[in-house]
Amino acid sequence: MENKQYRVFSYICLIALLIFGISCGKPDLRKEFISATGILLIYKNSQFLGNCTTVAYERNQNKYKFFTAAHCVSEYKPETSETVFQNVDLAIILEKQNGDRQIHHAKILAIGELKNFDDFVILEVETDKYIPIVSFGQFDPKFNENVAIVTSPVGVEFGSVFLKGYVSKEKINNKLVNNSGVNLQGAFGMQIIGLGSAQGTSGSGVFSLESNAVVGIVHGSIANERGHSTIIAIPIFKFNDFDKKYEFERVSPFVKSELRCTPD
Repeated sequence: MENKQYRVFSYICLIALLIFGISCGKPDLRKEFISATGILLIYKNSQFLGNCTTVAYERNQNKYKFFTAAHCVSEYKPETSETVFQNVDLAIILEKQNGDRQIHHAKILAIGELKNFDDFVILEVETDKYIPIVSFGQFDPKFNENVAIVTSPVGVEFGSVFLKGYVSKEKINNKLVNNSGVNLQGAFGMQIIGLGSAQGTSGSGVFSLESNAVVGIVHGSIANERGHSTIIAIPIFKFNDFDKKYEFERVSPFVKSELRCTPD
């Protein structure tokens, strides 16, 4: 399995420094982050329901794991604290650097419980085509840290765009319930230049321009009547825990095998 580009680069730089006295700066992994990010198309009974964002983070031979947001494929019922899976079909559009597009079918491996703010889905794509993968950061995002996301706020036809911003709130420490009944406590806030809302952005990775790694996953946005909007994201360590639990149990923390689906 692979998810170690930055670590490998660091080892190579260390060897070069020790043997040849040559130092090198941090690699620029923005292009890999863009290419690893896809538009998630959501269908039910062949009817297009909408789109979210998804990111490739692990490769095992010809199988890739992607993350996205659980609320993209489920409905939360706060009165019973249930996350109800919607039996949807999924496809991922990946845009290459030369402008070409790849379309891949995706199946669901695991869905998190929104009552725990595990707004995560693990997807699997099987393909012989090469897909870049992202690395995860080792530290929580910090106040004023420069970040970026890849999303498609103006529609699938236009495609994905790379938008920069900064962390405006390190952590929501108090209980804060959004309109869907989900408690956002523990999330962090961002201001993303040119992005007024998170429509279509849910599931995007938050890429740190300082550490060259993904430090969070976009949940959504909160806004007031005066037009202010803040993008809300979940720290990547929380997804790491979710992913490790899935790998350890080899069964979804939420989704049972009969709920797994593959697009037509």
